[in-house]
Amino acid sequence: MNLNSPEAVLYPECVLLSTKNYILDSITMKMSSDLSQFEAPTSNVGDKEAELVAKLFESSNLSLRMYGSSEELAENVKIYRSSPGSGVYADANGHPMYPYYTTPVIYRSLKDEQYLCKSDAYVVLQNLTLEVYPFEKPQLLRVILALFLRSQELKNLRRVEFLKFDEHDFVSIKKEIEVEMKAFGTNNFTRFKNLLKIDWGVSEAALFERILGNYFLEFHAAPNFAYLLTILYSTAERIIRLLQKIIDNRLEVFLLGGPRPTVRLFEDHGGQRFVMEAELFNAINKSIKETNFFDEMFIEAMTLEDVQKKFGDQIRDIEFIRYPIHRAKDRAVPIQSPLNNKLFCVPTVDAFFDFMKNLILSVQLFQKLPSWNMAEQMLLGCELGFKSEEKNPYFTMSTHLNTIKATYFATPLPHTAKEIRNAKNDGFTVQNLKNELAHLGLTTIFPEIQNHAELVYSEVDKRKKGSVLRTCDLFDAVEHCQLNCILERRPTFKKFLHNQNGCHRIYGFKCQECEREKRTSEIWKTFEPIDAATEDTMSPEGKKSSEQLSTVSQKSPEAHQKTIENLKITKETSESASGDVKTSESQKKSPETSPSLQILQEHKVTQKESDEEIQKKSAEIEELKRKVEENLKIAEENEKLVSEAAHLIDTIAELKEEHSKYHAQ
Repeated sequence: MNLNSPEAVLYPECVLLSTKNYILDSITMKMSSDLSQFEAPTSNVGDKEAELVAKLFESSNLSLRMYGSSEELAENVKIYRSSPGSGVYADANGHPMYPYYTTPVIYRSLKDEQYLCKSDAYVVLQNLTLEVYPFEKPQLLRVILALFLRSQELKNLRRVEFLKFDEHDFVSIKKEIEVEMKAFGTNNFTRFKNLLKIDWGVSEAALFERILGNYFLEFHAAPNFAYLLTILYSTAERIIRLLQKIIDNRLEVFLLGGPRPTVRLFEDHGGQRFVMEAELFNAINKSIKETNFFDEMFIEAMTLEDVQKKFGDQIRDIEFIRYPIHRAKDRAVPIQSPLNNKLFCVPTVDAFFDFMKNLILSVQLFQKLPSWNMAEQMLLGCELGFKSEEKNPYFTMSTHLNTIKATYFATPLPHTAKEIRNAKNDGFTVQNLKNELAHLGLTTIFPEIQNHAELVYSEVDKRKKGSVLRTCDLFDAVEHCQLNCILERRPTFKKFLHNQNGCHRIYGFKCQECEREKRTSEIWKTFEPIDAATEDTMSPEGKKSSEQLSTVSQKSPEAHQKTIENLKITKETSESASGDVKTSESQKKSPETSPSLQILQEHKVTQKESDEEIQKKSAEIEELKRKVEENLKIAEENEKLVSEAAHLIDTIAELKEEHSKYHAQ
């Protein structure tokens, strides 16, 4: 079944709205105010979206050059606006009367069953209607269809919910529309407006009347104008009655409620999986903590592991819908909030990058202030929202983020800022980047900023879309050089970014915490083959000790905050034990002259000594791991000790191999 929206439903206004929401506010203000060519919804974009964005480029006074080509910007805007609830997002921004233009998404639950967001059910209903009856002329019918469906969605769906997808349900809807359409074969604005049972706002009513007026002007001279108007009204009335009947007869599809509650399971970089607390609590009928000031700005989240541990059987009947977090190059796709689908949010780590991009490229804060001290004072006000101690992902409301950005944008600053210059036709070099940083005056507030140029340049070069580095790449390089400086000067930002798994998104940034966790993980991985090699040769007592070691080795890297202070002592003990075993093996290989019984008795004694030796070595390994846990940070300061740790691990492995051979003989 084809769920895609027809090409003809995307109007210029929709492209304009999405693009203005995507780009920096300062650029929107610089664009030409004469946008009359985009205002009247009497045509559609089709497959010429990039051409329309190219017109925006022409009216932007070159401000859009930071986004690359018009094709690149159009593609990123398409990603940004393509999400469930984007129609509601358009309503919230004053454009409620254009058809849905997103593609419905089929999601998978943890049980690998197909689910559809109920907001997308309205998009499918629109697409099926337009597939049967395109309404190409007049466009007014599409406006009426859009107004009706959007008003129904807003009335019936107060929060995000999913339904189990069954293609046969929508096939039957299409057949019902086809049957009614076969039977299809006035005089003022009020009659048409009364056809739609919605609360008309002043701007919506004015725009609708203008659209209707355009239709009247186009056809009023026709001799059968009254007849055409009557047919138009009759058709619109029958369409609305039909769609209302479809919705009323399938409340489980188009209204809240269903056999099983659904909760979005967000999936992000690095295997992160988490849910919104409020959405989860609503699904299990658990009272949500009392609303306070922070709840209006942020949405807390819980990892799937914590949810399973904390709630157990309470989540048995909940369907967790896998919901990937999507991002365009410059912004994350807005996500509907858990209990009010008219409100939107973004992961706070994305709010951080959005805020910083505005601060650096729109406000140009660090070019307009004479010293870091002044900038630091201004940054203190926003640090509260970026919780450095919070390790679980969480979300920031878009309204709060926009308010913060507007506050900084409206703050008067003492100096003017220079604009980033265009790159040359053959690209730019590291030295060109350093020169640009000096030209922009950034070496005043960040004397060390040019030290970051080489690493940032290397990362920008790896990610370039063209054959040479372009002006948009220069914007990225200048932005990330400043980000590196800010993080080095504000440890709270650095800690926040690490805890929210965002360090990798800053070009050239070296996070010491990430490096330490990586080394810790690598060290602990070396213990796993040792544990596996000793398990088969151990006595029951030795296996019990091995299980204890395995428990230690499975601890998460976050728990291993210490490593190896007394490795030399442990190494000497291990090597001494190794010598004892080799001596024992040498004695075993010497000529035997004793009677058989004596040999058997000696073998039993040797076997016992071997088992005791294995247990002893196991205890030594356990002690070693304990010391690793206690002293990991010291290993970071002394790479020599890490090398000794690796050597000691090899020694233990060899010792265990010798034990295994000895026991086999």
